[in-house]
Amino acid sequence: MDELNKSLQSTVGHIHVVRQLVEKCNELQIPLCLAFVDYKKAFDSVERNAVLNALDKCGVNPNYFDLLTEMTTGCSTEIKLFGDPCYINICKGVRQGDTTSPKLFAVTLETLFSELDWDGGIRVDGERLTHLPFADDCVLFAHSGLELQDKFLQLQVESKKIGLEMNLSKTKWMRNSLCRESRINIEGQIIEEVGSYVYLGQQLSFTDNIVGECSRRRNAAWFSFNRRRTSLLDANLPMKIKADLFHSTILPALLYGLDCWPITKAVEDKLSITQRSVECRICKISLRDQVTSDEIRRRTGFTDVVQEIYKRKQKWAGHVARIRDNRWTTRLTCWDPLDPKRPRGRPKTRWAGPMVKLLGQLWMRRAQDWKSWSEVDLRGWRKPRGGVGSR
Repeated sequence: MDELNKSLQSTVGHIHVVRQLVEKCNELQIPLCLAFVDYKKAFDSVERNAVLNALDKCGVNPNYFDLLTEMTTGCSTEIKLFGDPCYINICKGVRQGDTTSPKLFAVTLETLFSELDWDGGIRVDGERLTHLPFADDCVLFAHSGLELQDKFLQLQVESKKIGLEMNLSKTKWMRNSLCRESRINIEGQIIEEVGSYVYLGQQLSFTDNIVGECSRRRNAAWFSFNRRRTSLLDANLPMKIKADLFHSTILPALLYGLDCWPITKAVEDKLSITQRSVECRICKISLRDQVTSDEIRRRTGFTDVVQEIYKRKQKWAGHVARIRDNRWTTRLTCWDPLDPKRPRGRPKTRWAGPMVKLLGQLWMRRAQDWKSWSEVDLRGWRKPRGGVGSR
């Protein structure tokens, strides 16, 4: 598997790469197009021989190769016709529910991409970022719609060779304002251009950045709350159990993917309002009661959402800074294109803004020491210059 993609195992890592690319291309006025490829029944359609050939090309240990070959071949299913059993051999796809299946598919897809003779892509420190696969989800990068169409055509041809077919009605693409308008036509079907797209559970957009995703996170938190409404509103249930439910179900839904966001004051306020509303529902408190937020927090014992935001951001930033295997995650974070063309006016809030304001451009050096990094309080970045933690 490609050395630059092999370690991107988490969804957060992929989301971080795409968000960093969007953030920097928008700020530095670089044309950027994204295409989100969807395959028809990908896990059920991939050819078994393609999977085994991919394992062989990756140099998998012969013992493991033989074991995986035994696991993926000779499979059958049983149905009954008029009471008589009928066995059907399964010659395609990987086992559904098997923990090895996503890895086998990922290896097969990466082998497919390695055989594509793609030019273009986004040049990052001498290397070209052309695609980013995660299981059967894949995003393509280009500087123009014409370049994307060439990639689509090659990918469609090579995918069919291993039993995969793109779902052209669900495949979408988007561009920033620096790219010319264009139409992508694949096999007589126009690929729809969208203003936003939900990729790995996160809404991506070139215009509203995180506004739309912030609303989606708040809705997800309320959905999680409503699923557990009976327990959370039960007056006989101890608050300790309600707090555990909040921390294990509602808070993760509210903060998913937020490690990669550029945190603005508006985002902090909106998420705090959502948390206070949930707490008021649980404690059955209304505005007429005039109970302070501190008192509500004392009664519930819930973790403050803003504190959790910066705790997660700090943990993720430290992880990104300490990566040593040449991942796109760190490379895009450190990427500083040649001859940048920044527009006039104040730049938008960046993901690295809190770390840079507190510790300077060399904040990654501080992050190398885990103990020293854990002592940093990123919430102090909003304090005026000369305050605690300023440099």
